[in-house]
Amino acid sequence: RAIADRAYGDQQQQLQRLINEIGLQVDSTTNDTPRPLVQDWTTAELLPLLDDTRADDETVRQGQQVFRDARCSQCHRIRGTGGVLGPNLTGLPGRLTPREILESIVEPNRVVSDQYMSTIFEKQDGTVITGRIVNLQHDGYLVQIDPYRPFARIVLPFDEVEQTSPAKSSPMPTGTLNTFTKSEIRALLSFLHGTQPNLNSVETSH
Repeated sequence: RAIADRAYGDQQQQLQRLINEIGLQVDSTTNDTPRPLVQDWTTAELLPLLDDTRADDETVRQGQQVFRDARCSQCHRIRGTGGVLGPNLTGLPGRLTPREILESIVEPNRVVSDQYMSTIFEKQDGTVITGRIVNLQHDGYLVQIDPYRPFARIVLPFDEVEQTSPAKSSPMPTGTLNTFTKSEIRALLSFLHGTQPNLNSVETSH
């Protein structure tokens, strides 16, 4: 375990050096304070918010903060800032309608892209492992087993896997919006529907 952790740490350092070399910006302004449950929101309950997704500076600023606090930026990028595990959200309004954007957040399992779909591996010994295939090696599958640790990968030998099947669930968690108020969710939708400035381009008010 110590060797594996050390190897993972080395990979993280290499990734950070690469990020620095190519000038990528990683958002580091997430609020880690646990938030209380507001409501188990449904798409139907939030649809009326789409009638008012104004994009004034204050609303965009609030929407950016919700994007951070909901940890969206850990997996998604907007104009060069954020994570790389999920789809890049730059130019999102040109790809999805406002309703589709809302549905993708509230119901992440509704439509799962093949590009980000996980695979269920049933092994010969009866164990089951779920992960995302990163590559096919000469002797097995290279699998990413933790979406929040991109370098935590294992090799599953072909001769140990009895069968594979696509996972029906998205790596994106459900309930992302359940700790936010309607006002905050409206701001997030305004941010995602709007011009989407770089996450660091609008100062956060305190």
